[in-house]
Amino acid sequence: RRGFYAQRSRGEAHENQISGNLEHGIYLEDSLVVLMNNRIADNGRSGIKVQNAGGDVANNQIFANHQLTLVNDGESDFSVGENDFAGSLVVIDQTLRPTVGKIVINPSP
Repeated sequence: RRGFYAQRSRGEAHENQISGNLEHGIYLEDSLVVLMNNRIADNGRSGIKVQNAGGDVANNQIFANHQLTLVNDGESDFSVGENDFAGSLVVIDQTLRPTVGKIVINPSP
């Protein structure tokens, strides 16, 4: 159902292909994770779903996930750096659901 799942954890994922999962390519729950140089594509629901998570998410290719690119289901905001969304960025966060945090996209300087 999920390609990379971290719950109450710290970890890193570098240079992986995360694809073909029924739900989310990456699901981070109460975790602090570094995600760099991964290809996250063709997952059933979203590329990355977070719930009260943080870390460094940059230089990934996140595209062609069936429903969403990024989802925030937690109370806190979640920031991502510069990633390649292949022109297809679909986000569910505080913009549509006021009870959750924002997805903040910060391009590299």
